[in-house]
Amino acid sequence: MTAAVPILRRLWPYAALVAALLLAWHYRDRTLALSEAMTAQAARFTQAQDDARSAWTHEKARLEFRSRVDAQESDRRYAQALAENRAITAAFAAAHGLRAAPAARDASGTRAAAEDHGAGLPAELPAAPVVVAAVDLQACTAAVTYAEAAHDWAVGLAQPSDDR
Repeated sequence: MTAAVPILRRLWPYAALVAALLLAWHYRDRTLALSEAMTAQAARFTQAQDDARSAWTHEKARLEFRSRVDAQESDRRYAQALAENRAITAAFAAAHGLRAAPAARDASGTRAAAEDHGAGLPAELPAAPVVVAAVDLQACTAAVTYAEAAHDWAVGLAQPSDDR
């Protein structure tokens, strides 16, 4: 045993070096495996991002198309309702003896020179007179029709739909 001690004293740095090399080799393999795992995870993450971006782009395009279709349908319904309401208003104005337009005015707000200075009302008033110009009546009709169309559109947004 005494002969082994001098050899151990002389070889211990080499044994420590071999042990250090074995540990380095072990951790190198482990580091490479972790690096490969992280690279694979990064590739999966990138693929998931691309898939999500593609799905988002597709869904956004679908919703924008649906919104354009809904807007066109709302505009069509509004135009139809406006035409119907203007016809009803014109019939009402004709039935109740309203004039076609108010007196013309210039930029200063004074009456134009060549106009009729009459009162603008028929000789006989209907039983329930309405004293408003037909143009104003049409403007109010357009505003109310637009408000109703906007309300219907807003209510339609809250309605669940199969393709929304």
